[in-house]
Amino acid sequence: TSNGTASAGSDYTAKSGTLTFTPGEISKTITIPFVGDAVSESDETFYMNLSQPAGAALSITQATGTIVNDDAVVPTLTIGDADDASEGNASSAGSAAFTVSLTPVTTQSVTVNYATSNGTASAGSDYTAKSGTLTFAPGEVSKTITVNFIGDTVQEADENFVLTLSQPTKATLGRAQATALILNDDAGEQPLISINDATVTEGNVGNTNAAFAITLSQAGTQTVTVSYAATGLTATAPADFTALSGTVTFAPGETSKNIAIPVRGDTLDETNETFRVSLSNVTNGILNDAQGQGTITDDDAAPSLTIDDVSVFEGNPSSNGAPGTVNATFTIALSAASGQTVTVSAIPSNGTAKAPGDYTSGGASIVFAPGEKSKTFIVPVKGDLLNETDETFYVLLSAPVNASIARGRGIGTIFDDDAAPSITVDGVSIGEGNSGQRVAAFRLKLSAPSGKIVRVSYATNGGTATPNVDYVAVAATPISFNIGSLYTYARVLINGDALNELDESFLVTLTNSVNASIANNQATGVILNDDRAPSLTIEDVSVTEGNSGTTTATFTVSLSAPSGQQVKVNYATADGTARSASDYVAGNATLTFAPGEATKTFAVTLNGDVLMEGDETFYVFLSGALNATVGRARGVGTILNDDSSG
Repeated sequence: TSNGTASAGSDYTAKSGTLTFTPGEISKTITIPFVGDAVSESDETFYMNLSQPAGAALSITQATGTIVNDDAVVPTLTIGDADDASEGNASSAGSAAFTVSLTPVTTQSVTVNYATSNGTASAGSDYTAKSGTLTFAPGEVSKTITVNFIGDTVQEADENFVLTLSQPTKATLGRAQATALILNDDAGEQPLISINDATVTEGNVGNTNAAFAITLSQAGTQTVTVSYAATGLTATAPADFTALSGTVTFAPGETSKNIAIPVRGDTLDETNETFRVSLSNVTNGILNDAQGQGTITDDDAAPSLTIDDVSVFEGNPSSNGAPGTVNATFTIALSAASGQTVTVSAIPSNGTAKAPGDYTSGGASIVFAPGEKSKTFIVPVKGDLLNETDETFYVLLSAPVNASIARGRGIGTIFDDDAAPSITVDGVSIGEGNSGQRVAAFRLKLSAPSGKIVRVSYATNGGTATPNVDYVAVAATPISFNIGSLYTYARVLINGDALNELDESFLVTLTNSVNASIANNQATGVILNDDRAPSLTIEDVSVTEGNSGTTTATFTVSLSAPSGQQVKVNYATADGTARSASDYVAGNATLTFAPGEATKTFAVTLNGDVLMEGDETFYVFLSGALNATVGRARGVGTILNDDSSG
């Protein structure tokens, strides 16, 4: 392993070692333990690196591990009302302290703008206006904003002003507005009028009342009246509440009145929302706290996300050769509409289909606006002409915001629409050689490349060549085409010899194809003879004639080498000093050598006598050779005289 944005020891456990694949194994798994925490942070990455392969080559050497943050992805900023404080006088004015909180703790820097605005108090006369930017360093969860009062000695109602948060970075706003009450500390006789804040759980249907109490600081001796009106802050009328308005009347002696603002229920998951009830138009009293904030607490669970499975036919390349594409459109759905913006990351991932060859990778952030329930994510699938198995890839959902993931993996199935190719086999001609073995390689060709492993069996049979003599016979033997390859070869061993013979042939026959058809199932192998015809010679013979009867002169005719063919040659006798009929019996005939024979003999009959004479000769001539040449064509027969002079 090696670090990316994640660090070994604090985010994950470093690991290294050696994987061993035993013969036949094609997959191994490496498990890396994470170091969990509860800190909000970005998703982090580390790497798994491969090196030093033995018995294989590296294709992809590095993979990325993503540690998906499962803590609150975006922290929330809230502001609390300031504690009530007396206004003071010109020489010693009071102040209001607002606390801004960030939850949960985050490892990122967070900023938010703030600014005061008038309520019943006025900037410049009752308090000093203030605005600026708060910055939370990583790990900080609380900041204070102090606003100074402008003191006086005037008897008046308690007054208020508002501090509002806006434009957060790397955080969302929860309660974005708070009120500070400037307590009048000058003597007076009229009762002070205040309104409280109210919190209500919205419910799923119908209306639930938010109850606000309007109170007098003391019972009056006169009738006191005050007007009220409800207006939206983050809540909207009439979708979230009813914007009622009216007048409250206190009879002499009364100090408390209640008003009810109807809050509408719904089933949308959303942030807590706020509205305001403002008091105005007072008679016989002084406004002290003129604004009450109503908080509508959401009680709906965050929706869950699912992604469906998609199947498409891959299609073919376009006419100009560029890969054609078909869109695999995945639907990402929320279990229920949300009142918040929901986001989730969608990232394609390899299965048996691989990017970029089979589909186009590239993730996206899917954004659901409030109220939306369905979105689509498109993965372009590339067409090809390869016959192959159906392939799959995945679309993975991660890093949801304002939702959970119920089904986070969508399966994309790419259906193959290409026909299986056909196989043809070419014939081969090869010289046999004089010894040893040669290889006759028969080329097998596919009509188109295939994305599958194509197999077919071949065997030898038939023809004029003799199995295991002229060539090594092959029983049915399977061979394969590599994926994407057009060619493979069926190999047959040819036995060399020195026999002159005719060209010989045998057949290679294809059977039992897998993932392809057979267009022509047979091809001829021709073993070309490369040996010259042998030559014929005849030997001389000497024989004693004898005194009577006959004797035999046996001539030997030899081939310079055995032949693989039948050899024929004619022979005929001719007189020399010996005369046919008186000295020998003339003759002619045809000698036939069977294949492999190297010598033949024939006999010439000699006549005996008692005449004293010299040695005599006759001849035998060879002619008309078939499948051979004649080297020594004349044999001399010598009749040795064995008679004395007396």
